Amino acid sequence: MRSGRSIAAVMFLIVLAGITYADVAPAKGYIRVDTGVVLETKDDLGKYRFFLISSDLVRPISLKKGEKAFVGSLGRGARYMSGTIVAIPAKSLSSYGDDPRDEKLAQMKAAIASDSVSGAIKLVTHLFRRDVPQAEAITLSDAVYRIEKTATGLTAVPAGPKPVPPSTSDRGSKATEIVAGMLMSIGFIALGLCVFCRPVKIKA
Repeated sequence: MRSGRSIAAVMFLIVLAGITYADVAPAKGYIRVDTGVVLETKDDLGKYRFFLISSDLVRPISLKKGEKAFVGSLGRGARYMSGTIVAIPAKSLSSYGDDPRDEKLAQMKAAIASDSVSGAIKLVTHLFRRDVPQAEAITLSDAVYRIEKTATGLTAVPAGPKPVPPSTSDRGSKATEIVAGMLMSIGFIALGLCVFCRPVKIKA
């Protein structure tokens, strides 16, 4: 019973770490801005499948010739502030089927998240949420990229506004990120102690 309560407390700390950033207001004079990514292409990319990887989550992206696809954040917590868009050859995912479900889908997402699928191409890494000065906020917009074929695969070419890279203007969120990191570290250490330091029962 005691070990169960300890594990529950650890899981609470981990969850709390994930939502800390979302719950803490930006510093005075700053505003929290969300920006996404818009993908477009003039090529037939049917031989590839596209995904957004953010922390432990993986979401498929539908990208068709002549159409635009919007990609947004996968969550509100600090762990989902950024994400990476990848292209993977469809043949590299053939073992999971054309429309994987349940266990097969979970296995495919785990392989993608761990970067263990052959031929994966990292196209864009994007910061979805930032704390910026209020005057700077109106200059930020969704990033637009055109996906083009190359001799060796695919590439993402900027085709519109790009968010300003992280700078000192993000200092309003640094403290909360540090707190979240500390809570997660404490949580994992405590979980390890619960699992590996259980009292051993000696049979008489």
